[in-house]
Amino acid sequence: MLNLRNYDISFVELQQLTGLSRPTLYKYIELYNENRLISVRNDCIKLFDFISKNPSIDKSDIFLFYKTNCVGQNSKVQYLSKNILDNCTKSEIREIINILEKEI
Repeated sequence: MLNLRNYDISFVELQQLTGLSRPTLYKYIELYNENRLISVRNDCIKLFDFISKNPSIDKSDIFLFYKTNCVGQNSKVQYLSKNILDNCTKSEIREIINILEKEI
């Protein structure tokens, strides 16, 4: 369970780090704590996992982790695109593109 009171980082600092609004960050933490991750940005899941699994970290560790492991991964489209490219054959990718083109 993610509880920011155990760490040397304020909610506002975490909000600024992730670029999320206050309501969205609260919602993401709530969803994370309920293990309902489908609606949580991938970068936030990684960050929350890091915070939850490392009880002795401080603010500088959190900032460094985010900047080295999460920046540029906040888009669901980027996340899905990377997974598709890493795990699908060219023919499967073409099929996905065709499906998306029909839907759009």
